[in-house]
Amino acid sequence: MKPYYAAAIQPRVIGGCMDKDAVAKNLAHSCELIDRAIDGTAQTTKGQAPKLIGFPESFLHGFGLARKRNYAMNSSFARRIPGEETARLGEKAKEYGAYIAGSMFEVDPEYPGNFFNTGFIIDPEGKVALKYRKINCSNSAVELSTSPGDIMARYPQDLETLFPVLRTPIGNLAVYICFDGLFPELVRSFALMGAEVLIRPMGPQPTSGIEYVDTWRTINRVRAFENNCYLVGPHWADSPQTESLVAEGHSMIVDFNGQILTESDGAREHFVMALIDIERLRRRRKNERNNFLTQVRSELYARVYAAKPCFPSGPKTNRERGLKDLDEKWSLEPAVYRSLVERGILTPPEDTQK
Repeated sequence: MKPYYAAAIQPRVIGGCMDKDAVAKNLAHSCELIDRAIDGTAQTTKGQAPKLIGFPESFLHGFGLARKRNYAMNSSFARRIPGEETARLGEKAKEYGAYIAGSMFEVDPEYPGNFFNTGFIIDPEGKVALKYRKINCSNSAVELSTSPGDIMARYPQDLETLFPVLRTPIGNLAVYICFDGLFPELVRSFALMGAEVLIRPMGPQPTSGIEYVDTWRTINRVRAFENNCYLVGPHWADSPQTESLVAEGHSMIVDFNGQILTESDGAREHFVMALIDIERLRRRRKNERNNFLTQVRSELYARVYAAKPCFPSGPKTNRERGLKDLDEKWSLEPAVYRSLVERGILTPPEDTQK
């Protein structure tokens, strides 16, 4: 397999809460950015268009005003996947013979009263070839989408649905989304399912200081290194026409040694490209001294996780509807914390023990 280029697109986003035509405008702009990225690098790449193109989290609609975020607002952004939007991106995938990845809110009539934050990969035939529904969302502080873990009693529990990996001529691809990246267990699950290239669509954070950028770099580098994977991390550009105003940017591509191959220099609208060499990755993995996957003692770790559940997501979990608003979400957090204290997982600070 010859090395190929991957691109991480860093677009400005128009918020769905600020413009009723946001999805259509963002979609048209995203397609334009694909054209500009490929045309603008034709000399550097000797006409070799990227085989993999990544967009950030919720790049077609944003998230909604943070403090006023509610189910009605966010679910109104949700689309079917496959649907009109993925079909338009699919035309670009066919035009350039590329895989296109990103995430958007998804509605599924099989789960009324819920919507998902769904990662997708569109293949060079223009079809949605992979869907991953974000697992770490309703357990975050700011998101209202439903996790498969919230409805496990009526959701498929096969590993291929929960942790899908797309096996392709350019390597084995997987998508996980934003907050997911803070959970090494989740990313390791994709690696154990065969992933070689990880795509992490990222959304804007409550803070945009340099301390966040440093965390973004560190987490991406560690996840790539510990799993012997490439990582493509597309992020938002500053987006004055959305609820976030500013974003962190610094979209990047990281190799399986944890080295940053390329990184955007800030939060302007931009893209970055780097070569992905799957054969080099596979040679690295053949050396067991440098392949941590051959050294994982999964049976032992599984015993701890089974004995120490944290956020509710067991096989009988069956929330009837999505979270109404952030107040309902935040009301869940103290009970989870108390449970972890009572079971000796967490130790409270002294001022709360009196």
